[in-house]
Amino acid sequence: MSQHTNFGRPLWTIVIGALMVIGGIFYVMTGGELPSPGPSPSQDVDISEDGSLSFKGNDVIITKHAACRMGCREIDSYEVQQVLSNGRVNQKKSNPNDSRGCPTVALEAKTRDGQTVRAIVADCQSNPKLVTVIDLDNKYNCHCD
Repeated sequence: MSQHTNFGRPLWTIVIGALMVIGGIFYVMTGGELPSPGPSPSQDVDISEDGSLSFKGNDVIITKHAACRMGCREIDSYEVQQVLSNGRVNQKKSNPNDSRGCPTVALEAKTRDGQTVRAIVADCQSNPKLVTVIDLDNKYNCHCD
């Protein structure tokens, strides 16, 4: 004989129903997105003592525009390095045939403070350049040249 609740239903149906409700709440609260596999935002990244960034083993030149966007969007060098080290390439936002001479790579990742950040790097052979950084979750009123 199976266990019954006071409502005349087997206990296991109540448990399964409760789990489905909890799963539905989780789905709604996360916007329907499951956590992405890969490095966690809290994973340590190597950053030099002087705060310089690296991409594919080369030092990154930070353009004036990128530095302005970092300041305006409250994205520090450590967080940019997280994106450069652990980010996923967004093929739709990357341009391997950029007319300015260097292919651009769009990398996206969550930072230690939970921002979803996209970094655009001009992947020049000897000196990659950080072109811009974007907080994909928030809009900022930046005035950068």
